[in-house]
Amino acid sequence: MDSASAASWTLPLSRRAMTALVTMLAALGALSTSIYVPSLPDLELALATDAAMVQVTMTAFLIGFAFMQLVYGPLSDVKGRRIALLLGLIVFIVGNILCTTATSIEQLIVGRVVQALGACVGPVVSRAVVRDAFGVAGAATVMASVAAGISLAPAIGPTLGGLLHTAFGWQANFALLTVLGTGLLFIIWRWLPETNPHKGVHVFNFGVMRRSYHELIRNRTFMTYNIAIALGFSAMFAYITGSPFLFIRNFHLSPAEFGLLTMFNALGFMSGSLIARKKAATWSNPRLANLGTLISTLGGGWLLAQAVGDILTVPGVISGVFTFLLGLGILIPAAFAGSIAAAPHLAGAGSGLVGFTQMAMSAVLSYLVAHINRADQVPLMAIIAVAALGSLFATLRLSRATERPLASES
Repeated sequence: MDSASAASWTLPLSRRAMTALVTMLAALGALSTSIYVPSLPDLELALATDAAMVQVTMTAFLIGFAFMQLVYGPLSDVKGRRIALLLGLIVFIVGNILCTTATSIEQLIVGRVVQALGACVGPVVSRAVVRDAFGVAGAATVMASVAAGISLAPAIGPTLGGLLHTAFGWQANFALLTVLGTGLLFIIWRWLPETNPHKGVHVFNFGVMRRSYHELIRNRTFMTYNIAIALGFSAMFAYITGSPFLFIRNFHLSPAEFGLLTMFNALGFMSGSLIARKKAATWSNPRLANLGTLISTLGGGWLLAQAVGDILTVPGVISGVFTFLLGLGILIPAAFAGSIAAAPHLAGAGSGLVGFTQMAMSAVLSYLVAHINRADQVPLMAIIAVAALGSLFATLRLSRATERPLASES
């Protein structure tokens, strides 16, 4: 479905309303991850546990988020985007209720896994909906707009989460997500039509899934974009996992103060997304991806230099992370658009595989951060810097790979 065939979704949803809806869906994972981050240090006392177990709630979420994306992508290709979204949002609501009522760290971990199994439907299926509704030509521009909106989640999430935590306790964060999930479920049930023009062409089974993913893995262009996204995204999650302990324990900030500081992170990502949106019409996806990973690498290098020199300060960390996220904001929309365009007939599966890879790698780095020595910030900053550098190498390889199309990509 290209932009010319948008009539199927402009009634009752307008083009602007569709963009707003897919933005909210795409931000579901980021908001679910970030809103409770200011509460992490206090959860040790509230649930009678330690810092490592508290951070496992992040790792468990990322693992569940990663694997379920492999299901939602093909499911949306075969059964339709609408049914996948409705199913996922119901699971998301149940998970948030479990988190809200948790009285032990084990119960919270279970709730976070269920929450993740539902939350991942938003990012996976929203990207496929963008491809359905706006076509290959319009996907990069729309994804840049969506990315700019998503960039608000890392700011609104911790800021709102810190305020809710201070006023009502950590449970209020998950109660709010329950309300949000219920609202999205109603909007989709009432107003979102099916956008998948290929719905029902194949039977949904593991054989189809295996063949789809095998084709995608053999597609050099798709996988290079995929690796670049995963490395950059996982570096961001390494920072998200370690930052509350860095700012609240080491720099002695309150949860509310820490939440307010995350607005600078969002400003960096949003600025990058706006640059990508402006340049999408005239710059190729590989060129934008190269620019983004170069800037991210500079930010990661500055963070590592501060840690090695033992000169970490709040302004220094914020400036380094701002630069890193500025580059990531440029990379993400270009790389997402390029990866889906590499195999448009597998838009759902492709979106799912991209999401799985980035979240699986994020889970690994999150686990590493949870078990590093908190008195030494060099490992955390080294993880961010090395991942950013790896993303740069991937996009440089991408430029060469796209000059020689493979038979599997034609």
